Amino acid sequence: MARPQQFDSEALLESMRDTFLDLGPGASTQELAKRAGVSEGTLYKRFGSKLRMFIFALRLPQIEECEWFTSIPERVGKGSIEEHLAHIALGMHSYVSELMPCSQMIAANGKLEPKDFAKLLGKGEKAPPFMSIDAMTSYFQGEMKLGRVRACDPGGLARLFIGAVIHDVNLRLHFPDQVPSSPPTVARLIAETVARLATVPEAQQPTQTPARRARRPRD
Repeated sequence: MARPQQFDSEALLESMRDTFLDLGPGASTQELAKRAGVSEGTLYKRFGSKLRMFIFALRLPQIEECEWFTSIPERVGKGSIEEHLAHIALGMHSYVSELMPCSQMIAANGKLEPKDFAKLLGKGEKAPPFMSIDAMTSYFQGEMKLGRVRACDPGGLARLFIGAVIHDVNLRLHFPDQVPSSPPTVARLIAETVARLATVPEAQQPTQTPARRARRPRD
């Protein structure tokens, strides 16, 4: 009796993901199996349906596991705002660059409900784009309370920052040959621009008043 073919689960999912990204949601199970080096029966036995193949293959990066995202609350009131924004912008750029092609593919599938689509993007109740907005809004709000960022709408500032990052990712996705600057350069430019617009000059930032020394009682 022939031994059953062995295959690596991650390698199989990666092969299916590449095939869907290459051929679109209409890729046949025959082509998926051929490129993965397994039989169609193996795919159906493993996943049950082509829709489940599609969902599992295009499993997206989890924002809750991204350092640039989880570290945002810890950055309030510490160090250089521009450096923090540059770090966040570059991490966000990398994340969205991986997310956007897959999310467009999922949306084009047409068989997923919005709630199911949101679940593919993250573990929380909110989809990652809204989680990013909330996190950056809280960050800017925290810096405003400390007097390090000018008073304005923190949500608007968060959208300005995030929108600039996503805009560059979009340009690279559709016009890769016409974008002159590298992602790190763009991340730095976005951070520098937002920081200059929003940051209160250090000389104008409030300082903590040193505690007065207790008077020594007279003899």
